[in-house]
Amino acid sequence: MIVPAAGGKHQPPWYETVEDPGRYSPDGKTVLTSSGGAILLLDNTGHRVGRIAEEGQFLFGATWSPDGSHIAFSGATSGPFADIYTSLPDGTDRHRATSTPDNEIVVEWGAE
Repeated sequence: MIVPAAGGKHQPPWYETVEDPGRYSPDGKTVLTSSGGAILLLDNTGHRVGRIAEEGQFLFGATWSPDGSHIAFSGATSGPFADIYTSLPDGTDRHRATSTPDNEIVVEWGAE
């Protein structure tokens, strides 16, 4: 929930049902979360400003790079196992970062 700093009524941060708690971009203007197997980008008013989806993949667990120029997320194609991908925030320039039999579901950026 979001509560004004000066006090007042709380409100949900977004209007879509989401599966991840969400992570604010380094500049505080955009939130990454997921819903229905797609990565969602939401503005501070809770409205969708972007969506990254891939037919046949379940995408989740997105996080921002420290400078906000890229995102990383988990993607599963079948079964319970996922790998980690990186891309620009609009979903372009996508690269698979892992290819293991492990379930790569915890995505964090290391120190630069």
